[in-house]
Amino acid sequence: MSVTITFLGMPPGTTSGELENFSGDLIGAITKTGAPNLSAEKVKCFFLPSMMSAGLGEEIRVFVDGLLIASTMPHAYDIRKELSRRICWTTKMRFPDAAVECTIHPFDIPTGFWASNGQEHQ
Repeated sequence: MSVTITFLGMPPGTTSGELENFSGDLIGAITKTGAPNLSAEKVKCFFLPSMMSAGLGEEIRVFVDGLLIASTMPHAYDIRKELSRRICWTTKMRFPDAAVECTIHPFDIPTGFWASNGQEHQ
């Protein structure tokens, strides 16, 4: 199971190489949050293209899915807060003219998860 970080609203003209460098910086920053089982190999970054160019680069929205941190786990709130802070800070450093927001979606395996690669959970 991997953690997926999805970016919307990236500035136009951002090259594939720039995104690869940025994703390396980002993964390096977030693996230091203290989140259990969060390693570079388990983090995937996706930069979705936009069908509209108006407003791109002004606001960047970041969504995190697949982060397995139970609400009952000690320091769960602090870990999520630090993760979102590091994502926003690293994004803002790379794209200083953009307003950046990060949302970490709650994830609970017992409420529904299935994967075709044998990672079924019931």
